[in-house]
Amino acid sequence: MNGEMSAWQRFLASDFFYDFKRSPVTIVSFVIVVTLILMAILADFVAPTNPFDPGSLNLMNGFTPPMEPNAFTGETFMLGTDDQGRDLLSAIIYGLRVSLFVGLTAVTRQQSQADADEHRQDHRGQTDEQRYPEAIDDRR
Repeated sequence: MNGEMSAWQRFLASDFFYDFKRSPVTIVSFVIVVTLILMAILADFVAPTNPFDPGSLNLMNGFTPPMEPNAFTGETFMLGTDDQGRDLLSAIIYGLRVSLFVGLTAVTRQQSQADADEHRQDHRGQTDEQRYPEAIDDRR
């Protein structure tokens, strides 16, 4: 292959990956973030109940404490229930979807705005040196 490395080989040989795999905190954080993203995407399969399905709600389950059987139905909920009998764990898992969507939308919108601003600046004939004079190293 003429001595050229593929993109994957360059990534594995990069300083970023070297530092990443030697930092236990970074690896644990990465696993947690990936787990939360997968939980948000797969909420229909991961959550014990659908908290937004009115047909599955039982008002008799309202205010059930965590990990205790309900006095009327005998059901147990890991994080308990709210006043309408919705499982709080399921509500949190389904809420991850909304949080993920809002976060990704904000980042995408900001990046597209920054790209548009940069494009406008480039068409005004300004170079990076003109836009960011403090970044120029004039020690010669």
